[in-house]
Amino acid sequence: MGCAIGHGNQSVRRSNHRPRCTARDRYRVAARQGDYVDRSRVTVTKYLGDWLDAHALEIKPATLSTYRYLVTHYVNPHIGRMRLQAVRPTTLSGLYRDLLVHGGKEGRPLSRATVDYVHAILRKAFNDAVRSEQLLVTNPAERAKRPRGGPRGLREIWSAEQLRTFLNAASQHRLSAFFRIAAYTGARRGEVSNLRWADIDWDAPALRIKGSVGIIAGQRVEGTTKSGRERLVSPWTLGPSTFCVPFAANRLRISWLSAMSGPRPAMCSPRATGCRSTPTA
Repeated sequence: MGCAIGHGNQSVRRSNHRPRCTARDRYRVAARQGDYVDRSRVTVTKYLGDWLDAHALEIKPATLSTYRYLVTHYVNPHIGRMRLQAVRPTTLSGLYRDLLVHGGKEGRPLSRATVDYVHAILRKAFNDAVRSEQLLVTNPAERAKRPRGGPRGLREIWSAEQLRTFLNAASQHRLSAFFRIAAYTGARRGEVSNLRWADIDWDAPALRIKGSVGIIAGQRVEGTTKSGRERLVSPWTLGPSTFCVPFAANRLRISWLSAMSGPRPAMCSPRATGCRSTPTA
């Protein structure tokens, strides 16, 4: 028995090739519904590599570096040679299970947080394969099952007294100012490291946090803050000792700025109650 394909008010009877006709009809229906994708032999490794390159200008360099590392070490070795269109939810469920059991270095278990991160990357990448590239009809990561780990305990943070104890103990450390500013402003490590002298209002005192910096593949890379916006922080509780370099010590107490551009720091007179803005010789 053949299949009939309509042409206006007429029907054309085909020969007995029902499986082929059924597949053709299914593709036509999918095309009308916007669910049809051309067959592609692109592999997971190829697609993810192109996807990362395309997002190089949209995400921060540090984030991109993390994405590349996770894909290179935890995705490509397992499913990289598969055709992208051959990936199923069960494929990814098996990947996550294998990573949790022996996906770490020397076959050790990989942390649940890392597996969750891998899943988040694949979900985003495959979602673009559906919506933007039209290489997939559905996103297999959406239906993949991640093995449940044990309950995550509460993170312990220092009390105010513990923080004061640490800052007092580190008061003579070369990064003491770095520690104090990070503790009292909530700025991230990359944001504090990116501060210039021009970002400090010595009279307020206040800090203008405009960006962040990190080392990626041995290169210094600057970027925006996590929110992408500048912010002004007025750490009155820091006191002048955080911003100034004691004259008697004759050394840079805030050496976290030593690699940054700009004039050398102002020096504090032992008798002064505030900081003088006269650069050292």
